[in-house]
Amino acid sequence: GEYSENLEIDKNVTLLGPGSDAENQATINGDCDIHVSVNASNVTVSGFTLTDDFCNNANIVYIGSAMDNVTISDNIIPDGDTGIWVNNSTNVTITDNQISGNYYGIYLIGDVSGGLITGNTIINNASAGISSGGGTTFTELDILENGITNTGDGYGIYFDQVVNSPESLTISGNTISENGNGGIYINFVQNSTISITDNPANSNNGGVGVAICGEGECFNSTLAVLGNAIEDNQGPGLQIYDLFSSSLSVEGNTVSGNNFGWGEAGFELWYVGSEEEEASTVTVSGNVFDGNFR
Repeated sequence: GEYSENLEIDKNVTLLGPGSDAENQATINGDCDIHVSVNASNVTVSGFTLTDDFCNNANIVYIGSAMDNVTISDNIIPDGDTGIWVNNSTNVTITDNQISGNYYGIYLIGDVSGGLITGNTIINNASAGISSGGGTTFTELDILENGITNTGDGYGIYFDQVVNSPESLTISGNTISENGNGGIYINFVQNSTISITDNPANSNNGGVGVAICGEGECFNSTLAVLGNAIEDNQGPGLQIYDLFSSSLSVEGNTVSGNNFGWGEAGFELWYVGSEEEEASTVTVSGNVFDGNFR
């Protein structure tokens, strides 16, 4: 059936629909506001179509501040402003959803410790498949085995800042391809650990395959880029800027075919210390660089 109203959840509850593959969908079709607002902990929403037929600028699912243990799974989430917005809530699991046609697919802000984003199909979202605002922190956040493709002029995964997050942002096993401005882009990193492993990041049409410290700096952090296939991007394959008092490992990656004539390299590393800061430690080992512009 179809429910033409917004849904506000303010108590512990599990809502189960027939599933994203069911012949007869259960559809929640709200107005130009937040369609499903989660303002309680220990909530599951699974198996619905959550759509925006009225104005195409709503936040489809909004998880409010200071919630804990929320699961959003097996839903179809198309055509809003933001598919799923997580605001300062912990232990949020987002899994096996189809998220398409939004401005942001998934947007994170505040403390999102213990989050798990896995198994989602995230396509045709205009600005980013998964994005975060400034000041996003976490003790642990895992982004695993998602398909993130065809953002308009944006990125597959974009983090503006990763700060004071020592227990690791892990980006692993995702397929990140054909995004308009680049594959994985992390702007500013401080006092944090980031692991980017085993991702195919390829054919991103307007920019870099993987960039860390893209327009900011990496300070007092541990970075690992391991076992990725970074291929056929229009910008450089792997780009790391302004690395201060940090540790970087680039090992076992295939970086090839990033050669669309912009004069970019397979691997670009700029600045690994300064007179004021301790030198960084860099390990580059076991990679294959082939067929890049330079």
